[in-house]
Amino acid sequence: ELLKGTACENGCEIELMYAEADFPFANQLVLLVQSQLKDIGVTIKLDSVDQPTLIERLVAGNFTIAPGANNSGGAFPDKLINDALLSTSGIKAEFTGYNSPEMDALVKEVVTTDGAARQEAEKKVSALFAKDRPFVTYATRVRGQASSLPSDTIAIVGSSLVIATSK
Repeated sequence: ELLKGTACENGCEIELMYAEADFPFANQLVLLVQSQLKDIGVTIKLDSVDQPTLIERLVAGNFTIAPGANNSGGAFPDKLINDALLSTSGIKAEFTGYNSPEMDALVKEVVTTDGAARQEAEKKVSALFAKDRPFVTYATRVRGQASSLPSDTIAIVGSSLVIATSK
């Protein structure tokens, strides 16, 4: 149902770039993603590259899907929200190419306010994220991103592997 109206509505093939050196569990992760997406008609072609190639292609936006990780050392999600959603962050919305001036302004509002104002801004970020769906959660404690999928290609609910679509 979530694929209706997308390029993958009747099945599609997507390349998943990964580097074994990036995560000790990369080989298992990509097989898990490949197996689970097959169940909804998405064929994953695996592209194993060395780590320098992975980084070069991430920075250039020359990939479709790539597993990755982002974390924050504090109790506040400010680093994560900046890295994941800001087009101007150091990793440019986690290498996804997501670029929304409206989201950039809302993220700034979140990280520069507190209390009720922050909570209201967080609600606005959530609403815009749900509307734009620049990437979505797929599996617990694992994250990934994509740069060149057609808009709204994949929308699967989970808790941490993020599959992104560029717009």
